[in-house]
Amino acid sequence: MLISAACTSQSGPSETIPSPEQGAQSHEPTTTPIIASTFEAATPTYSSFFPAAPIEIQLPVEGSLLVSPLAVVANINPGSASLITLSLQAEDGRLLARQVLSFPSSTGEEKMWLENFLYFEIPTASLAARLSLTTQDEFGRTNALSSVAITLLAPNNDQSLTSLNSPIYADRIWIQSPSDGQTINSGILEISGLLYQASERPLLIQVLSRDGRVLVFDDVFTQASADTDYSPFSTEINLTASEAQWLQISASLPAAYSGSVSHLSTIEIYYSPSPD
Repeated sequence: MLISAACTSQSGPSETIPSPEQGAQSHEPTTTPIIASTFEAATPTYSSFFPAAPIEIQLPVEGSLLVSPLAVVANINPGSASLITLSLQAEDGRLLARQVLSFPSSTGEEKMWLENFLYFEIPTASLAARLSLTTQDEFGRTNALSSVAITLLAPNNDQSLTSLNSPIYADRIWIQSPSDGQTINSGILEISGLLYQASERPLLIQVLSRDGRVLVFDDVFTQASADTDYSPFSTEINLTASEAQWLQISASLPAAYSGSVSHLSTIEIYYSPSPD
């Protein structure tokens, strides 16, 4: 039986995770989180001026070796759709498990705690995988995505280990310009920001309408800095839309293997083209 509870003024998740018997034991989506409770946004751990991530995965952390069921603990802003998707994907792209959880409606920067179990089966003794948590906006667009790379182990494996590395709570991709909610009149859209650490893979910048259409996109490479842990990115995109409308700017970083995203951040702007 699933347990759903909403509490206020908690400073963190409960000390114990519900037993696996309380979690959903199928791979099919469910619509109720184990626990959700409100809580103030965490302070970023590696750079004081980076914003806190809307999805902060606390368990599992990068590099863990884990057997089923996989305990997931996160501090999240569920977004305007009040839904979060948990996906477990193998290195070869296979989807191993997926759940869609429903949360109480949230506004602004309010965050909630998620504690849940994700069950999986693997055909080998071990398998490299990625756990992703994703939120959507009310138009069905991906609003935020965060993930961790882990290794899955077969049942009864005595080598399971939870990594002791500290989770990184700050957002990996920070879109600094334009700002969220800004009105843009020019057909030349200048997008810039910071990426935590450089990547050999380019950032994918997309501009989407509220009906989900990708109006324009660009691949942007970053370079490592010798002085900081973050790398700047920037691009100029031509907007050809003739009508005023709200547009989402999405910046995503591909994972090491094809078809997967490691992190995604978004903002929404109002595009109001100047008359000729």
